[in-house]
Amino acid sequence: VIRSGKDEDLINPIITGHFGASLVHLANISYRLGGRSLKFDKEKEKFINDPEADKLLTRPYRAPFIVPDKV
Repeated sequence: VIRSGKDEDLINPIITGHFGASLVHLANISYRLGGRSLKFDKEKEKFINDPEADKLLTRPYRAPFIVPDKV
């Protein structure tokens, strides 16, 4: 189904998978920060006023396996 390249062939939209995986990652970040409550801005995909939590949203990559700033 994915090989067809047609969105209409998918059972669920790709964004559904993104949201499902994101929930688990956000829970892990909260756990790593001592289980404290976090507020997340879903539009910006960043935590609200929490740079420590924002650092856990990604990790440093090693060259040449980098993710460009603009994809």
